Amino acid sequence: MNKSVNSQYSLITFGDADECYRSALRRVTVLLNSGRGRICKISWLQLDDVSLATVFSERRLNSELISYLLSAPPEGNIEADRASNEVRAEHEFYGRFQLQSRANPERLHVTFNTTEVFRQWSLDRLHRPDSHDEIVNAMFEKDKKSAYSIVFANYLVKNFWHNIVHLKLQKINDLNFHEFGGDARYESDFVADNLANIFLLKSYGYKVKTRGSQSPSELGKLQRLFEINRCNRVFAERALQRNEGQTKLENFLERGWRFKRQIANALSSKLLCRGAAVTDIAIYFTGKLKAQDGDRDGYYYSGNVVVRLNQAYYNTGCAPYLNDSNAVGLTDERKSDIRTFYSARVQEIVDLSVTRYTSDLKSDKGLRDFASNAVLGLEEKLLQW
Repeated sequence: MNKSVNSQYSLITFGDADECYRSALRRVTVLLNSGRGRICKISWLQLDDVSLATVFSERRLNSELISYLLSAPPEGNIEADRASNEVRAEHEFYGRFQLQSRANPERLHVTFNTTEVFRQWSLDRLHRPDSHDEIVNAMFEKDKKSAYSIVFANYLVKNFWHNIVHLKLQKINDLNFHEFGGDARYESDFVADNLANIFLLKSYGYKVKTRGSQSPSELGKLQRLFEINRCNRVFAERALQRNEGQTKLENFLERGWRFKRQIANALSSKLLCRGAAVTDIAIYFTGKLKAQDGDRDGYYYSGNVVVRLNQAYYNTGCAPYLNDSNAVGLTDERKSDIRTFYSARVQEIVDLSVTRYTSDLKSDKGLRDFASNAVLGLEEKLLQW
């Protein structure tokens, strides 16, 4: 049996966490409702969460623009307190977004119905970001409760945009997502992760650049924004609960998908920080899936990692590193070594790909124009209603 998700304590209260959900919804809805003749001002996104909440309160916009609800477990499922974590992770995890056009005044109202499972587990798996940034560390030293609320709201903003991309662009929702497994699941998540990173920046008032230039001061701010976003392990928890009973091959394929997704997400954020946003990211393994020879148990890919960025393909020359740090019988030292090498391999692939793409960007006007037009088209498509 997998371990329980229940933690001994939470870093913030449920009440504080619920306000984080509302903070994230405010940022999403401001971006959706800003522009000529619309109810919100884009400049509000440069405010901190408390100040933005004040604006909404003073203008009586909370009920006009956002609804945050807690859903009951799906009808017909085992009672929540009796269901196994595996069942809850599979059937009672995802919430539901609704985007509704309303009149008087004309606006887009955003409703998010969270589930008890996601609400509880995301609170239990909230953690302090691993950061060497002086401003981030000073924020936690000054007021930990406020700092955890800031980073959790940031995490939810990206999560919300990821789900809105699924819903609005990809037509994948909480009712039909089980129909999109295998490669469809992988590719849809890579796309949604990348686009969510783009709209995370915009939700905090930053401009998305595509031509490969960025000021040092802006670079530091964007790196900080992505750094504090890495503050929650709720999806790692879901994966742990769902993967109980997997075969060795299924476990290996799942690790391969996570390796690809980590590379894609790291690429996305680094390119955005460098002012080289892309709307197209894909990760491939070349070669064949093979069983280990002799007494060695398990599988491996015989080729390298290939990265696609805005239709350009780059063979990194790096082999996938898919050793399992959670395998039974490993010493703590060996587990640490695997995690260290894994992180180094991801970073190596990211650095090689970013260097090659940004070099091509400088010399290829067609690529620069493609990147710029693709972002503009994406914004028009996702923000239009």
